[in-house]
Amino acid sequence: MSRDASDRHRQIPETRSGATVGAVDRAEWLETVRRRKVERFDTLHAPDYDEHWGAVPATHADYVARLVAATPPGGRVLDAACGTGRFFPQLIAAGLRVEGVDASAAMLANAARKHPDVPTRVAGLRTLAVDAPYDAVMCVDALENLPPEDWPAAIAALRAAARDGAPVYLTVERADADDIARLNGEAADAGLPVVDGEMADTDGGYHYYPPRTRVRDWLAEAGLDVVDEADGDDYWHLLCRAAPHSTPDPTTRRTPTATSRRRRRRPSIASLAVGTGAGMAGAVVLLLVAGAFGAAGVVVTAAVEALVVYVLYRWSPTP
Repeated sequence: MSRDASDRHRQIPETRSGATVGAVDRAEWLETVRRRKVERFDTLHAPDYDEHWGAVPATHADYVARLVAATPPGGRVLDAACGTGRFFPQLIAAGLRVEGVDASAAMLANAARKHPDVPTRVAGLRTLAVDAPYDAVMCVDALENLPPEDWPAAIAALRAAARDGAPVYLTVERADADDIARLNGEAADAGLPVVDGEMADTDGGYHYYPPRTRVRDWLAEAGLDVVDEADGDDYWHLLCRAAPHSTPDPTTRRTPTATSRRRRRRPSIASLAVGTGAGMAGAVVLLLVAGAFGAAGVVVTAAVEALVVYVLYRWSPTP
């Protein structure tokens, strides 16, 4: 999925936060937006989507080619939010094994009619679930349909679908700042709980244009490193690399010192035997001293015995 009514608007400054803006609860409104988005693609856009937006712009084709070049021959590629499959031909021609997912069953039906050999399934960007990571992942002209609350989960899901080191191609729609500010104000005046960067109408139309800094933060948090980027055809194109998941580096583990090894060692059989023998001998001595000198002599003798046992233990042989 990509287009909706009232497109081509650019990002504006940082979003505001808050569960409720105005008289309408934002969380409830977003659930309606998500549902109506799918309904609009199923009923409004799917019937003639290819007629209006089926052509692949030059910058998009160039970045798909870069994705292909970074993918192993015959590799598996996930086209997330693939819509009617307009990028399938370029990927298939490169000898890659393509799979498509989209939240709109009607858009996928169009893709299946054109490319019956390409596996497809219904899934939203936030709920991608894969059996095995892909050699490449792409999500083109789709993220603008998500509210800011959904972007982190969607980007994290795209990263999770890619194997470590795999290329991931994303686009972020751009538009004129004045236009989006005007449309944002009109939505707020209509009582919709929009935040900065959102365009919405009462018929279910919705797009979100995040600041670049926020997108970069989301990518970094998800483990996607930007390796190439460009502006073109009303989109910011980002070719990323799925950073390896962090694992402990065995070369950085602390090597125990001789002192710490000695402190943590377990007593050997020999040292236990020495300690036991010393303890038995000490018991005999205590009995004799108690008879000759009373309690004071017992205390002094016990202290000496403890010191002897400690010295014998510390210098006894170990395995």
